[in-house]
Amino acid sequence: SGGLLNFNLWFRRPTLYPAELTAHKLLKPIYYIIVRKFCQTKNIRLRLNFDLSIYKRFVLCYHIYTICCKNHNGYAMKVLNCPLFSGIRAEEVKKLYTCLRAKEVKFEQGVEICAYDSGKGVLGVVTSGEVVIKKIDPNGNSTILDHIQKNGVFSDVFAFTSTEVNFIGAYASEPTTVVFLDYPSVFKRCENACEYHSTFVENFLKIVIEKSKTLSQRVEILSNKTIREKILSYASIAVKNSGSLTFTLPMSLTSFAEYLCVDRSAMMRELKKLSSQGVLKTNKRVFTVDEKYI
Repeated sequence: SGGLLNFNLWFRRPTLYPAELTAHKLLKPIYYIIVRKFCQTKNIRLRLNFDLSIYKRFVLCYHIYTICCKNHNGYAMKVLNCPLFSGIRAEEVKKLYTCLRAKEVKFEQGVEICAYDSGKGVLGVVTSGEVVIKKIDPNGNSTILDHIQKNGVFSDVFAFTSTEVNFIGAYASEPTTVVFLDYPSVFKRCENACEYHSTFVENFLKIVIEKSKTLSQRVEILSNKTIREKILSYASIAVKNSGSLTFTLPMSLTSFAEYLCVDRSAMMRELKKLSSQGVLKTNKRVFTVDEKYI
């Protein structure tokens, strides 16, 4: 109390580049305001001389803070349509991202995103591109277990587990951006016990239930013996989920054959037969089913 805060009585102005000069003009008033507020709070008399070294540190901290806020704002806008954040406002998503240690990572096509045998728990939100979950046997044969599109969520807790024989992992089927969340932090509640964190956990459990239903449907499809029965079983489920007789495959025809665990050439022949019989019309990835066969 009653002390004197002296900011460098001797000041030399350096040569500034245009960007630094702009920052200097914009931030110097803010710097003085913050210093004044600090002195008022601490009851310290201020000799208002400008200290370049302190100012530069202030500018650096300001820019770091701005970049962090920009990243969290960008994350929040990207995931607002994700069911994992349903019922949570944008400003609350930003706080959750800090709590859940969110990290955005970009992947090229065909790159392995993560393995499902790490034991650490993986939780990712697809903000762009597409992720496929594949099972690979010792001979290199792959089977697609799931497709995760934009705003979708993938995790190794969704009943997928690698074994000593088969490897399961997530791969980018195209250039993809994923926001990873720290899985242990999902259920480890913070001291504030925020309501939006509870909403997040509820949304996560709903997604787990939906994934369980999807796995049950997959078992139902694969339990059919013939390729024709598998295709029609898939079409029946897709029509019920979409509410329309016309639906679009969320994958390529090659991936669709892998999903059904059948040979692609044999599947294409069966699709032609179904089309000629008027059961199922196809236009690339767009399928239209005759109502009589649903």
